[in-house]
Amino acid sequence: MNNSFFAPTNFWPYVTFGVLTVMAVVAIQRQRQSVRGWEGLAGLGRIFYVVPMGVFSAEHFTVGKGMIPMVPSYMPWRLFWVYFVGVALIAATLSIMWRVQLRLSASLLGLMFLLFVVMNDVPGALSANAPWNVKVLLVRETAFACAALLLAATDFARGGHGGAKLWIGVLSGIIAVTAILFGIEQFFHPASLPVIPLPKTIPDWMPGGNAWGYFTSVAMVVGGIGMLVPPFTRRAALWLGALAVFLIVVIYLPVMLASRDIVGLNYFTDTMVYAGVLLIAADAQLAIGS
Repeated sequence: MNNSFFAPTNFWPYVTFGVLTVMAVVAIQRQRQSVRGWEGLAGLGRIFYVVPMGVFSAEHFTVGKGMIPMVPSYMPWRLFWVYFVGVALIAATLSIMWRVQLRLSASLLGLMFLLFVVMNDVPGALSANAPWNVKVLLVRETAFACAALLLAATDFARGGHGGAKLWIGVLSGIIAVTAILFGIEQFFHPASLPVIPLPKTIPDWMPGGNAWGYFTSVAMVVGGIGMLVPPFTRRAALWLGALAVFLIVVIYLPVMLASRDIVGLNYFTDTMVYAGVLLIAADAQLAIGS
């Protein structure tokens, strides 16, 4: 892959990220969404969640043929499905960002991620020779699916549907477990970039080294356990989401700017999605008055 920033595989996803970020700012202002204090941060969860989805969509078109191996071999028209998912991701991004048919889009997006889990991640994780990070991907995709479904459930709750409270509890609980699992995995791979521990490591030029990993490991486990205890669910999710945002700014942003390639952008946006996952969980608790 060409490492030049102006190579199409790098340039267009970065452009997409910039355009969607501007659109997200406009969307927040038009909806008069308060961002004051910690509670306001929870309301930004869906923005943190969907902006990266648009970036992932761009990648489906810039490196579409390279994604064919990600489509199960038994599926016909494999390249078609790569492009189809790209269209679905940008459609969901715009729908959720602007709250147009949010329940439908979020539900379908959650279902799509669940299909990824069942069709790709579970078989990969069960493989005898699977590397350690494959299991991390399984947990990550599960969290992404739950957050999309949680967006829909939260919107139902704010619409007065009492049954949504049960789904919010279940989905928030699963997200809490993903935080705990990430924290445990981070402890065994402290050199990995924090929050979602994957093969890319903290660069030598960044102060702190493995301390970032150990600190994040403890925070994720403690915060995840806190999310499982109803009186603390909202606050624990909010603090974990705030921690993820902090780490995005102080670690992932410098790494992305230093690399200026699609790998750096992917790690940045992956973590941005998970920050959104945690903040969506906090916002869901606000919707049911918890």
